[in-house]
Amino acid sequence: MIVFVTGTAIAEILADGPEALNLTTAIEAAKKVFTSSAAIYQAATILMDRHGLNAKMAMHGAESFARLADIKVLPTSDKVYFDALTAREQQRRPGSNEPPDENALLDMAMCQQFRFPPRLLTAEGSASVR
Repeated sequence: MIVFVTGTAIAEILADGPEALNLTTAIEAAKKVFTSSAAIYQAATILMDRHGLNAKMAMHGAESFARLADIKVLPTSDKVYFDALTAREQQRRPGSNEPPDENALLDMAMCQQFRFPPRLLTAEGSASVR
């Protein structure tokens, strides 16, 4: 099984949240595990906002976790950003002021780059992609 770990999942594990054990078990059971540079950034911002870490500690924590857990961090390409923007444009509805979840759009766009759809791990659980 191929797994893509989102920034919310990384932050949940580092904060030892209620889903941390399930997420780490899924990561350990996976054949290959990936995340993106955007997800590392998202995890760092969550750690800063929710737990009061400074920028250096938050980024170091997210990057170190990925290294220690043997998670391959993929660069977020211009194509991924463009695909996320395209998905955002398609989600806009007339009269709706609710902005879409930018991080979720980036995660989905990143997962679409894989030949075989990975299992997406989030702090809310996991879901299949594609």
